[in-house]
Amino acid sequence: MADEEKKEEPKEESKDEESTSGKKGGLVGWIITFVVAIVCAGGGYGLSGLFAKAAPPKVDKEAEEKKAETEAYLSDSPKGAKPWTFPLEAITSNLNERGSTRMIQITVVLELSADMDDEKGKKFLTDKVIRLRDWLGTYLAGLKLEQVSGSMNQTRMKSDIRENFNEILFPDTKPLIQRVMLKDFIIQ
Repeated sequence: MADEEKKEEPKEESKDEESTSGKKGGLVGWIITFVVAIVCAGGGYGLSGLFAKAAPPKVDKEAEEKKAETEAYLSDSPKGAKPWTFPLEAITSNLNERGSTRMIQITVVLELSADMDDEKGKKFLTDKVIRLRDWLGTYLAGLKLEQVSGSMNQTRMKSDIRENFNEILFPDTKPLIQRVMLKDFIIQ
């Protein structure tokens, strides 16, 4: 029995020593892993900054051409010059209504900034009128009767038309359509 007790005691001491040394080794291992991760992250961040500065900026040639085309129609008008208008032909479209054939017909008049020369601007808009009519026809076809009825809805429609026409005609430049007016507004 004495032999058994002696054998068991050294085993218990060795377990305590192993667990203590294992904890120390585990803690040191975690610290080393943490330091290595921080160093790698810092190095990656530094390299990304180095390469990001070296990359040349992208140039969108199509956007530059559109901007140059628009700027060609700008005028050197003095301050206080008055805006001018450009009427579009009447546009008729079916409303998005089930079981009925409701139609809307509108005539839009665009008020353009005095920053755009009226002679050159009319030629520019005449060249682009097909795109405007196409967008407007599609826009109207997606509306329901309750979306076109009432003054609040008409105000919203004019705002939508102005924003989208400015995006179509003057992308990446100052919007030159100041206001959209509805000359005719018929729902049947």
